[in-house]
Amino acid sequence: MDKQTPDNRGEFFDQFLDDYYAECDEHLVSIRSSLVTLEDEVDARTADRTLLDNLFRSFHTLKGISGMVGLGAAEQLAHHLESYLRELREGTAVLSESGFEALVAGVSLLENVINARRNDQPTPSIDEIVERLQAVSADSAETRGLRRASHRRSKPRRTRVQELTNPFKILAYPWLSLRSVCRPACADRLRKNLQTRR
Repeated sequence: MDKQTPDNRGEFFDQFLDDYYAECDEHLVSIRSSLVTLEDEVDARTADRTLLDNLFRSFHTLKGISGMVGLGAAEQLAHHLESYLRELREGTAVLSESGFEALVAGVSLLENVINARRNDQPTPSIDEIVERLQAVSADSAETRGLRRASHRRSKPRRTRVQELTNPFKILAYPWLSLRSVCRPACADRLRKNLQTRR
């Protein structure tokens, strides 16, 4: 019995690998289909959430099952793809042209890494694509921050005093809110100024 145990384990693992490759193929087909549709969302303020969710789940699954078979390169690459998708889902990054191209390149490399294991070939390096994903993530977050800052500067918020001392509001609701934002003397001066405008 002891002599058969290693063979049985080997047969079991080979079957497990077959299941792994089949599931990888299924997820990669789904990912490529989603990317075709996602291309129309490039540079949009927010990308389609359903597409992002589907891509995120596929990368998350590929990361997990690659770790189970010990294919570290596929696990790490799927992790970085998943991380970028998480940022897109949470709105902390915007899908740029360079970001989309990095996704496409990452998926292509992920497929090559898996096929290299399937065909007993050397595993391709993932370093360059990982660096690209990290770079587009940082650039996208910076761009989104600049857009938000510009939006805030272009539309300055009125203060509570400005809102409550708006002549039309005060005429509609006489003296209702003045003392909540002004000292009594200030409120009296505002009343007199408004009365002279009427």
